[in-house]
Amino acid sequence: MYRSKITSKGQITLPAELRKALGVKPGEEVVFLPGENSSFRIRRVGPIDELYGIVRKLGYAQDGPPLTDLEMKEAIGEHVAELDEATKSDAGRRRAKRSGKRAA
Repeated sequence: MYRSKITSKGQITLPAELRKALGVKPGEEVVFLPGENSSFRIRRVGPIDELYGIVRKLGYAQDGPPLTDLEMKEAIGEHVAELDEATKSDAGRRRAKRSGKRAA
């Protein structure tokens, strides 16, 4: 678990281990995504060019017809889920395993 204090200006400092897990450096942005039960996920905001070719890398559209919007959204969603899994703490995984839910 990581802890941060909120300053009087509403700012927080991300602990070094969390910054490393997210792959963020000073000046880069993160986004907070709402989850269940007042929880949030934090994700790095990367440049759009990082998504270039992602559908092909994930094994979709191998010289076939173009993907539908839904197929593209599903492929990107699967990739985001993999990235989320990579940034979860061991404690979050153990907690999710005990409760039978996915770790947030």
